[in-house]
Amino acid sequence: MMNKNSADPAGIDMNDPYIHISAAIKSKRLSHAYLICGQNGASDNTGVALDFAKIILCRDKKEERKKIVPCEKCPSCVKLNRKTHPDVVEYSGTDSKGRNSFHANIVREMKLDTYILPNESDYRINLIYDIQTMSAAAANSLLKILEEPPDHVIFIMTCNNRKAVRPTVLSRVIPIFTAADTDTAETAAGSQPKTTFSESQQAESTTRETDELMQIRQIASAVADGGKYAALAELSKIENDRQKAISVIVELQNIFRRALRDECVLHRNNNAKSNKLNSYLTKVEINIIMEKLDSLLNKLHSAANIRLTLTVLVDTIYTIV
Repeated sequence: MMNKNSADPAGIDMNDPYIHISAAIKSKRLSHAYLICGQNGASDNTGVALDFAKIILCRDKKEERKKIVPCEKCPSCVKLNRKTHPDVVEYSGTDSKGRNSFHANIVREMKLDTYILPNESDYRINLIYDIQTMSAAAANSLLKILEEPPDHVIFIMTCNNRKAVRPTVLSRVIPIFTAADTDTAETAAGSQPKTTFSESQQAESTTRETDELMQIRQIASAVADGGKYAALAELSKIENDRQKAISVIVELQNIFRRALRDECVLHRNNNAKSNKLNSYLTKVEINIIMEKLDSLLNKLHSAANIRLTLTVLVDTIYTIV
């Protein structure tokens, strides 16, 4: 399925990073790990990473000027644009206050999630931003995953300083540059940002994206563990925002999926949400909730009333609990 021994330490230094991913798809030789390198800015690297994921998962790819481009219309493209694709997971080294701190606990959570099979695609894609901020412990944990990755997973990582990434990690990825060799800020000072398919996504700052993700996770956590009234109070904050409501349900699916996985393999991890759920939910009950979440997600995509859907969501969880 993948060519796991094709990493080139020198990287693929070309003006258009999409040429490489197009060639890999045409030859059916996708690597298990890519590293998007460049000093054009975090949003630029993030945009390229998101585009790579979209191209790989697109169900109706097409070729334009020797490059594979996504159709932007299939369910996979639509979900990825909305950031609700169940087979694409994002991890960031920047916290809600804009501080760079990629610690080992993030990588440990990613490692557990990595072994979950894709829901609706051939691959599960982990987008890992700003790996140059990883602690030594985090880099070592990542290295262990890259050494023996599952066949169904592709890692797409970003960094703005290749020299800050551990050589052992670099040796296991294919570096792709978003500008001419940009190991330092000085070499990229005169570079022009590249245009990508996800221009609207690139316009958002990484900090803003992280803040929104934190809010979504906090609401999902309150729904799962905070009690019925706390859940309704949190969900009232997004009852007029369909996209955030969809994102919360997707995050809840991740929480319950981890809880189901932990129970199935009788493994207890450091994820407090999963452990707490497993303390009072059986495998059968979790499966019932998962089926209902899928149904509610489809209804939101079909323009159902947001407030009513969120109320049904809470009733479903706390009727079972």
